[in-house]
Amino acid sequence: MLKTYLHSHYTARKSGEENTGHSTRGGIAPTNVIPTLGEKTAAQIIGEVEDGIYVALGNPVPDTASGQLSALVDAGFRIERGELTHPLKNTMVAGHALELMGAIDAISSDYRAEPGRVLPTVRVQAMKVASAD
Repeated sequence: MLKTYLHSHYTARKSGEENTGHSTRGGIAPTNVIPTLGEKTAAQIIGEVEDGIYVALGNPVPDTASGQLSALVDAGFRIERGELTHPLKNTMVAGHALELMGAIDAISSDYRAEPGRVLPTVRVQAMKVASAD
């Protein structure tokens, strides 16, 4: 559910809304966003996937103007019958931010914490993938 837009001082003033403190050197970024955690662990979510990929490291951040996302998977694994099988190479993911958010069907109860971020496992039902594997 979208509750508000992220704003820097500049964008908040232009739109007549409150500054949310999300300014970065490159514009606006979703720092300090804490997602609602789900009921299942990452292992349980992966175990339910028949055929897919697991993106362990990458920067799948959409373009703030268009919402389009195109990112290289820096570290990822193929999921086959609920198991991580082999590392991916030369793999990219793509889509539109709003469509991808609508395709989320699971968020894990466990997560990795980094300064200003909580990173659970998020399962997306449909996403464009280009890979050499």
